[in-house]
Amino acid sequence: MNEHQVAGAFHTANLIIRHLKGELSEQELTQLHHWINSSDNNYDLFEALKDADATHVSLQALRSYSAGEAMLRFLRKTNAG
Repeated sequence: MNEHQVAGAFHTANLIIRHLKGELSEQELTQLHHWINSSDNNYDLFEALKDADATHVSLQALRSYSAGEAMLRFLRKTNAG
């Protein structure tokens, strides 16, 4: 993933989070709908994230994951480490 793709992923994640909190402007809602409708995978992911219980379980799993270990694995995969 290049820097532009990472920035786009963070932007989309922010839109989803703010949508779930009811905080999106009309323009942001349009952007989110465009992302959701751009692929079946995006639609499926969005639908899964709307399930609060499933999202809570996933977030708990992420919290238990070692950030340092994740960084080392990332660096190995990108040949930077």
